[in-house]
Amino acid sequence: MNIQQIYELAVKLGIEHDLRGEARVRKILRKTKERYEKLTSDKKKEFDTEALHNPYSDSRVFVDHGREVKKVLVGIDIQPAEILIAKELGADLVIAHHPVGSALADLGDVMHLQAEVLAMYGVPINIAEALTKERISEVARGVSAVNHYRAVDAAKLFNMGLMCTHTVADNNVATFLDRLIKSKKPETVGEVIDALKTVPEYQAAIKQKSGPTIFVGKSENAAGRIVVTEITGGTEGAVGIYERMSHAGIGTIVCIAEGLPAHEMLRVYNYIRPHGVTMLGPNCPGALSPGKANVGIIPAEIFREGSIGLVSRSGTLTYQIGHELTQLGLGNSTIVGIGGDPIVGSSFIDILAKFEADPETEYVVMVGEIGGDEEEKAAAYIEQAMTKPVVAYIAGFTAPPGKTMGHAGAIISGSSGTAQGKKAALEARGIRVGTTPTEAAQLVAELARG
Repeated sequence: MNIQQIYELAVKLGIEHDLRGEARVRKILRKTKERYEKLTSDKKKEFDTEALHNPYSDSRVFVDHGREVKKVLVGIDIQPAEILIAKELGADLVIAHHPVGSALADLGDVMHLQAEVLAMYGVPINIAEALTKERISEVARGVSAVNHYRAVDAAKLFNMGLMCTHTVADNNVATFLDRLIKSKKPETVGEVIDALKTVPEYQAAIKQKSGPTIFVGKSENAAGRIVVTEITGGTEGAVGIYERMSHAGIGTIVCIAEGLPAHEMLRVYNYIRPHGVTMLGPNCPGALSPGKANVGIIPAEIFREGSIGLVSRSGTLTYQIGHELTQLGLGNSTIVGIGGDPIVGSSFIDILAKFEADPETEYVVMVGEIGGDEEEKAAAYIEQAMTKPVVAYIAGFTAPPGKTMGHAGAIISGSSGTAQGKKAALEARGIRVGTTPTEAAQLVAELARG
């Protein structure tokens, strides 16, 4: 096959496996052609003619040398370094998953798909469209200043074939999982996990300690409505959509994205909490149960299975303390990043309560940082409600007052929110506090070894 044939096949499969249905996508293409034919000659020169047969602007060809393709390098993120590797390996074509070049610049265009998919799961279409439109504008502004063409220019210099298959690939994954779930008809959360474990890719993920598992709830809990809305449609959706997802029966949300406006997150928080929705983040690394599953961006390879629960506002410090425990021959039951923004979906207390109830957790490490009073509240809760030993670490002992340090929530105001103040509050409740990540890991190691 040549590059054009591969591209046409990718688009064909993307259309056939679009969650909206092939007929709906073909109708969109017909309408696009009708709009094009009504344009003036000058406007037609500016029109992206790829849109006449490819409804996914984030999937396209950038360099087509016309040769037969015999060797391909495929990757999630492709930058000039990967282009050089492909050249060294003698590849004819590089296929990126995440968009580059004009595909990245036009990422927001494919997000209209999200509104229609959300409507399929019970979110009113008018609300889904309004919220998605707002998010599309945010994405467009966010990528407008990005240097989109580094990988494309590198591929041109080396005459290396280059294309990206973003939504066309995501559509295939989403439809596959949707059909799998429907065919298995799982009634419980455990049955959902069992269904996923029949997939070879998930079986391989289990060996890499990142397979499917249950983070919230129990295997015997009713599965309820199962959705695959976050798999396709460009990038993460609008903040407000989380509220509507709670109405549609979605019980757990993990929000990795940062930069969500505090006033918007406050509205989301006050909306989802009464509906019993659990949310991690925003601005969090997700959650990991070593040897079982990883939802988010936590590097699973530096952790090992064990009995120590870890909850943190900081992703990087989570990794460091987890790695320190691994070096000491210890492991984690579950690692949870709650996020470093001023307003997050779950507090320390929320996660500490889950660790207290978790039979696989014997000890807990809490990683806090300057700003706010969440650590002080957690200290009171630990004294009153927890039977399992807790060790803490507070980042920011040398932080100057009045400056935001890393996270938006990490700021000292006057005498409140200081690392020393938090340390004193914790120690007053009998909770040992490490002054460095290494010391915190050593403290919990002492407890674990008796």
